[in-house]
Amino acid sequence: MNYLHIIKSKWQTLVLITMGFVVLSLVLTLIQPFEYRSRVELLIVQKQTYNMDAYAATRAAEKMATNLAAVVKTKSFFDKVLAGNFGISRSDFPTDENDLRKAWQKKITTQVFPETSILSVNIYDKNKREANRIASAVAYVLVNDSAEYIGAGSEVSIKVVNEPLVSNSPVRPNIVLNLLGGLVIGLVLSLGWIFYRSLQNVESLNSEIKNFDPEFVAGDSEEMHKAHFDSSDLSLRDSDEARREKIRNIFEPQIKTMHDDLSNFENNLIN
Repeated sequence: MNYLHIIKSKWQTLVLITMGFVVLSLVLTLIQPFEYRSRVELLIVQKQTYNMDAYAATRAAEKMATNLAAVVKTKSFFDKVLAGNFGISRSDFPTDENDLRKAWQKKITTQVFPETSILSVNIYDKNKREANRIASAVAYVLVNDSAEYIGAGSEVSIKVVNEPLVSNSPVRPNIVLNLLGGLVIGLVLSLGWIFYRSLQNVESLNSEIKNFDPEFVAGDSEEMHKAHFDSSDLSLRDSDEARREKIRNIFEPQIKTMHDDLSNFENNLIN
């Protein structure tokens, strides 16, 4: 199928549908609240013992970092963050328990760097200062109360290696990424649509030619007028078969031309 030929012939439809999705992505992005990000990074250190080598200690610390990355999104951890003396108000969060948990999980993201025991925590908020306060509270709870969640006691040490740092501009939603997503979706759907319509047109034209019956064709051309109404050419005494044969002879060149046009169109699609 000659995709390039189809795209060139339907480029206006392609552009229109694609731009429609880009505009829709922009609108959906702009109606969302813009949020800043505060990031804090912590190092989990597993102290070596006489029966544990350095590699095992590192792997154990990485496992603990992964566990803590999941713990910080829980309601129990949220309560400890509120209890800290960081000026975080409970009224800033939903009162319903289900909504509260969803809001907290949406506000915080975590990442454990591969082959390390460094835990990165990102806090998102519409207010830069509030994002920094929550990040500081999260780091404080991890450093001082982590033993309640990993049960390692004095064998594990958690240190802040990068203090909370807030972004200069909003990072959520990502306008560029959303627009690129709308562009890709628009291109895929528009291409699929024009290819589908092109194949439908070929099948429709092929069906019309196969079902063509000269006996029931009506038109205003000179040949068609003569075929139906010239009594000198088709007298009433002629048999039905003779009339069909004469009409067929008149329309046979037109049918052949339609077949040729269809063959040329299909060849263009294939090539």
